[in-house]
Amino acid sequence: MPGFRILQVSSTQLVIKDPPSYLFAAFFIVVAVIGLFVLGGSLAARTRSNAGSVQFEGKTYSQRDLSRGWAVPVVGLLLLLGAGYASWFILQGASLTLDRGTGTYVMDHGRPFFMSFRDTGQLSDIEDATIETDTGGNRFVLVLRDGQRLGLGSFTDQGGQSEAAAAVKHFLRGEN
Repeated sequence: MPGFRILQVSSTQLVIKDPPSYLFAAFFIVVAVIGLFVLGGSLAARTRSNAGSVQFEGKTYSQRDLSRGWAVPVVGLLLLLGAGYASWFILQGASLTLDRGTGTYVMDHGRPFFMSFRDTGQLSDIEDATIETDTGGNRFVLVLRDGQRLGLGSFTDQGGQSEAAAAVKHFLRGEN
């Protein structure tokens, strides 16, 4: 599993990337594909002729009769759109850019089912970079002087978080 990566480190800029969780995204992609097949199959059944039929409790139902309801296409559409939306956000990953030239930090991150968002502020607002530990793993966090904690990504067991925290501390102290 790929871990946190330091993409760029110089005297003026530090860029850290938290890669997406491909396995988690793959689950949602599979659900979206199932939704696509359910939607496509139910719509295709609507256009077929009445050639096929099914016997149930002594009554004959044609394929066209069985496909008249909208529940199956709606479920397929919801699976397709919902899971597609979730996988798109999961595949975005997250990044942190510290820029000494502008004196700012920019943290871009997205969450499943939520809009992606950006946290920005002054480098002087950052007090520390640390790792939070929970039962689900670890999470890289910027601690701001006002007490706010900005997590980059979610709790995970992927590597590179300690190195990313150390790189931020070195950058803030003016070391390369």
